Amino acid sequence: MMTPDRPPRLVIGADLFAGLDTGDIKILTADLTAAVARQNRVHGCMSELAVDAYSLLDDLHDAWRAAFDRETGAGRAAEIRAAAHRDHIAAAERLLAAERAS
Repeated sequence: MMTPDRPPRLVIGADLFAGLDTGDIKILTADLTAAVARQNRVHGCMSELAVDAYSLLDDLHDAWRAAFDRETGAGRAAEIRAAAHRDHIAAAERLLAAERAS
């Protein structure tokens, strides 16, 4: 049986995807996510293949952030991420308020 803290066998790193733009990375991420979902239905979410795929998805996320910074400029990218974070917090606070009110 697999344990959640098992390190992946596949160690690639975000550098492999350094030449891709955010659009390409989004497509790869969507394809890999769909493949992992299909694979999980058959083998379970902690199979060796799934753990390796999760590691690869982390690498893709890191590559997307680097590409986003390149495409938008690091300062502007930080502003956009901060604004998105504030929006998520505000949405969560609205949901909690609505839940408490009902």
